[in-house]
Amino acid sequence: MAGRKPDVTDDEIVTVLRDTSEHVLSTNEVAEELPIKEKATVRRLKELHNEGRVSGKQAGRIWVWWVKSQ
Repeated sequence: MAGRKPDVTDDEIVTVLRDTSEHVLSTNEVAEELPIKEKATVRRLKELHNEGRVSGKQAGRIWVWWVKSQ
């Protein structure tokens, strides 16, 4: 369907962070792994952060994100 925004689940976003070999990913790095734009990615990551599903902090001018090991 032309113009339809792609659906990305919360679990897909968390999986990007969980499956990386890096300790943290920037918002841009997470967005590169998803079919949604960076603006939507940061909004979703902040929602997941508020829910306690991901950790994140501002590092200079960017945000970095990670999932704590369980």
